[in-house]
Amino acid sequence: MNGYIAFYDQLRIEIFDETLYGAEQKAVQHFRPTKKKRGLLHVRIAEKDVLLDADGKYISGTPVFHSTVDF
Repeated sequence: MNGYIAFYDQLRIEIFDETLYGAEQKAVQHFRPTKKKRGLLHVRIAEKDVLLDADGKYISGTPVFHSTVDF
């Protein structure tokens, strides 16, 4: 499982999912942007191989660092 950060209209949430596509779908369900504004939704990977406990709470993960060129 990986950790992702989703941004939309100056809002931000953290999402845990196996794939980027799954994280994007969760972000769409959370923010509910219109089709016209769906291009303003951005999802970036933040951590790889995240460990969650049985309650779904964060335990640990490997940070992924991006240079400013990646954004």
